[in-house]
Amino acid sequence: MLGKLWKHEWKANCRLLLAVHLALLAMGLVGYLIQGILQTGPVTSVIGGLYILLFFLLAAAAFLLTHILMIIRYYRNFFTAEGYLVHTLPVGPGSKLLAKCLNHLVWSLINQVCVVSAVMLVIAAVPSEEQMESLLEILPEAAKAMGFSSVPSMLAVLTGLILLMLFSAILMFYAAISLGSLFPSHRILGSVLCWLGLWIANQIVNVVMMVSVFGPYAGMEGTITQAGEIQVTLPPPQVTEIIGTFLGTVAAVTAVMGAIYYLISYFVLSKRLNLQ
Repeated sequence: MLGKLWKHEWKANCRLLLAVHLALLAMGLVGYLIQGILQTGPVTSVIGGLYILLFFLLAAAAFLLTHILMIIRYYRNFFTAEGYLVHTLPVGPGSKLLAKCLNHLVWSLINQVCVVSAVMLVIAAVPSEEQMESLLEILPEAAKAMGFSSVPSMLAVLTGLILLMLFSAILMFYAAISLGSLFPSHRILGSVLCWLGLWIANQIVNVVMMVSVFGPYAGMEGTITQAGEIQVTLPPPQVTEIIGTFLGTVAAVTAVMGAIYYLISYFVLSKRLNLQ
């Protein structure tokens, strides 16, 4: 049933979001192909400036549209008149919430990949063969400096941590909207205020964690390593020894915060639902 819910969520915004992201990639490709032309004279410089403006407006629109559409859909489906139909489905609130989160996560990843790829095309940051070779040379040293046994293990851990943090951030949006729905009036304003409160609490936890772990090593300097054209500053040995513990702590704290956000949303959907 979860698969069917996710499929329905995917279809709801698929056409619009795919069109926007394909347009963004197309704009990036055009910028990559005409960079030489745009830098040849004053007239073409003006055209280039207009192009860059339009490109970054489209990139911002793609980013905002992705998240705003998902958030609006969550609010409308669960806390407006549409909820009378949605909540009659023979599926528990946990499955409905999880389907929303997974769909939001997938589109967030698609958005990030498309935005980064398009920007790299426009600024001609596509790595050359020499740069790729240098990167492959420096990765083992970076993995060792961070306490990992191999590059694949480092990439797997960092990718998993990024996904966990992104999933927790999405759940924070949904928890804020769920709490905002409890307000007797001005629910949207209430949701914004709840999100600000959750965000501030989350930042306080992050700052305390960073200071407590890395505070004693603030004055230490790292070592500079260079492979080909790439120069990387590696952390000092004292910091390297605790990076694994720090990443584990970050993952645990993020998972706990995400679980709290999920439980808040689940509680409101199952016990305090108000469709007025």
